[in-house]
Amino acid sequence: MIKSLLCPLLFIFLSQAAFCQTETLTTKFEKYIRPYVETNNFSGRVLISRKGEILFNKAYGFANLEFEVPNDLNTVFHIASVSKPFTAAAILLLEQKGLLATEDFVTRYIPDYPSGNKISLHHLLSHTSGIPEINDLPEYVSASVQQQTPETLVALFKNKPLEFQPGEKYQYSNSNYTLLAFIVEQVSKKKFGAFLEENIFKPLGMDHTSHHGDMSRLIRKMADGYSPDGNFGLQKSPYLDWSAKTGSGSIVSTADDLEKWNKALLGTTILSEKSKQKMFTEYVDSGYGWYMQKFYNRDYVFMNGRSPGFCTHIGRFADEGVCIIVLSNISVFLPKQIAIDLAGILFNEAVEMPSITNSKLPDADLRQLPGKYKFGPDFYRANYTMEVTTRDGNLFGSSYGELIPAGPLKFIQRSYWLRINFVKDASGKVTGMLFDKYRGDKVE
Repeated sequence: MIKSLLCPLLFIFLSQAAFCQTETLTTKFEKYIRPYVETNNFSGRVLISRKGEILFNKAYGFANLEFEVPNDLNTVFHIASVSKPFTAAAILLLEQKGLLATEDFVTRYIPDYPSGNKISLHHLLSHTSGIPEINDLPEYVSASVQQQTPETLVALFKNKPLEFQPGEKYQYSNSNYTLLAFIVEQVSKKKFGAFLEENIFKPLGMDHTSHHGDMSRLIRKMADGYSPDGNFGLQKSPYLDWSAKTGSGSIVSTADDLEKWNKALLGTTILSEKSKQKMFTEYVDSGYGWYMQKFYNRDYVFMNGRSPGFCTHIGRFADEGVCIIVLSNISVFLPKQIAIDLAGILFNEAVEMPSITNSKLPDADLRQLPGKYKFGPDFYRANYTMEVTTRDGNLFGSSYGELIPAGPLKFIQRSYWLRINFVKDASGKVTGMLFDKYRGDKVE
């Protein structure tokens, strides 16, 4: 009799304990994310799964600010460069079918491509081809607002000189994946989007995922994209014809669909073990469409995306079975930071909680921080002098824009989410700044 009473009570107790634990974890996640939402730096979706179980799945902010339409669990986002793993998968699928090999040279598929007899598909996949970045070409400015095909995009950089010899070093270039999309079409005899639909999206039930190659097509539940405006404001992002990102950043999706993609990568539904080994091997600085780092002494495979109006991240702690997906329709490069910190919370590691607010700076900071800061030859822009100014009680850096307060003498460069610390000498005088990992001395 006592045993029969104790068993149900024990079950109820354990169930309540498990619920409280989940509730506490959810509360921690929410507490971390909220400051970014409240300061207009994050708007979108966060999904965390572990071994097939959804641990956290929330939407934040607005899909459309003008009409105050909130993001929800069905909102579709441009995923920017998180598209690249799908392009890489398309090449590997064609290799599995025996239609190409990653060791093949470009001239096998585009006979008249300059230096194509030296550039392999492997070089393109691993960003070691030496082909210049399409986004940096003056002609891309007008091309990016017009309908494009992989062939017309390749024509923009096809005859440009290589920046280094293939295989010599790593240099990220969207051109590599645009060229790969063209090769997918040449080999498969299908349009790039149709090949992905038939071979990846449809088999996995990714019903809200597609290549956005036609701007006249209606996409249900599609989020609008926004860009920073000042320290805490937002503005509409400039127009982009997404066909200009074919292969490198043209896919739209939802967090739930990307979780289906994550599950597929755990098995061999789409890619064989041999193909996955190629995809997730770190060559010079990257795999095929993915990057590898260690966080919390754990292996992490991830990809970031950033395009006008959108920033995205998908990351996988494969050994722990954890996947974190962060999609934002604000082009603040924050999703990776959010994902890493949420993983830290999940793994019970020490995580610095956001301390940003939309408050004005103290008068003392407004007086002593403005000036000119000189950086060395190793800075992002060699020997650059940044002029720090104030406006409406906020701080700005020339060419780098909004600097958000994050603590005493601590700031964050908003668009790229880089940390800045101002430095004082023993007398309390500001003598320089640390911008990310670089030192700039105050010269005026």
